[in-house]
Amino acid sequence: MKNKLKLVIGIFILFVSINLINAVEISVYPSSLSVAEGDNVLIKILGDAPSSGTDVYAIEYEVAYDEDKLEFNSIEEGDLLNNNGSDATYFDYVVSDGLISVYAVRDKSFGDSNVGIYGNGTFAIINFTAISGGESDIEINSVIWINSTIDNEQGTIVDDIDIDDGIVKIDDLGLFGVSFIAPTPSNNSFINYNDLYINVSSENDLNSCKLLMNGENYNMNVVEDSCYVELLGLGDGEYNLKVTVIDVEDTEESTRTRKITIDTAKPDLSNVDVQTISEDSVHISWNTNELADSLIYYWNSTLRSLSDDDFELEHVLTLTALNSKLTYNFNITSCDRANNCEFSENYDFLVSGGFSSGGNSNNFLLYCLAIVFAVFAGIIGYILFGKIKAKKEAEQKNMQQNTG
Repeated sequence: MKNKLKLVIGIFILFVSINLINAVEISVYPSSLSVAEGDNVLIKILGDAPSSGTDVYAIEYEVAYDEDKLEFNSIEEGDLLNNNGSDATYFDYVVSDGLISVYAVRDKSFGDSNVGIYGNGTFAIINFTAISGGESDIEINSVIWINSTIDNEQGTIVDDIDIDDGIVKIDDLGLFGVSFIAPTPSNNSFINYNDLYINVSSENDLNSCKLLMNGENYNMNVVEDSCYVELLGLGDGEYNLKVTVIDVEDTEESTRTRKITIDTAKPDLSNVDVQTISEDSVHISWNTNELADSLIYYWNSTLRSLSDDDFELEHVLTLTALNSKLTYNFNITSCDRANNCEFSENYDFLVSGGFSSGGNSNNFLLYCLAIVFAVFAGIIGYILFGKIKAKKEAEQKNMQQNTG
């Protein structure tokens, strides 16, 4: 998908020339933001095309963030490129490994009047969830800003761009200084065991602590400024935890709600298939009943592997640089977000120049049986044909003797 964005922007670059003009600006807003763990985080990507400088017709950029601190939820187009008569804006993006690649262009062709837009506004609005304490830089990279020239005959790639990054600071304390501490699982985490050990600490010594989990209260053990409880034999499912404490001064304080998902079941693998797409390449696909990643081990004389860390229900990996005359063995593995992994049996396939081929090793046995059956049928046919031929020759000989 990212290559698609590069290709689209490349088409526009064919119509533009590089020119040094007055600075334009793309920036992160707010430049610094402090939130608590579990909070929703809204980040705007702003643009400024001053009337004394140049306009903007199309833009491509990347937004980098720490995916261990921030979880991406969504991105939507801002208002800047839709201003001043543009019917619509083509807006597309790709998210992968802490990087959001964005491309947007006004819906007007080169040569129209007012093809670009002056002024300031928002290119995009990004929604995150703060999932862990610490800091995450929000960095803008790889900016390609295309304007329309004064005579509107061709666009120009803008060289002089001011880029202002931002930072999100995440506080893992609760509203009143009470926080979950290890070995409590982190917020929004997935675990593959059924026992929970919940531990919290406070700035003050405590008198009592109570855990509220999915509407039920549990008393906790108090040790000075911390408290803990162990919950054994919990079933699979989502658990929302909140601890309320009372300190030695009878002040009540609470943690923020923490979500933990218990999942001990392995994903189910189904619909394994192999499709030949070229003389040396195949698609291997399968489904899982829950979000899971993808891993294939395949071999002939050398063991190789291919993986995709994205959690999906429908999985497709493409094996390339194969020998079309060789039979390859492979197996697949998918692990869910709690790291429960399921492993398939061994399969095999033969790359055969555009023909689809797939299945497990039983296919080879069926193929061999088919050959044996064909040979056997040929032998029987040959024997029967020989007998019929001999019978006809004998009849002809008798007729000749009788006429003689």
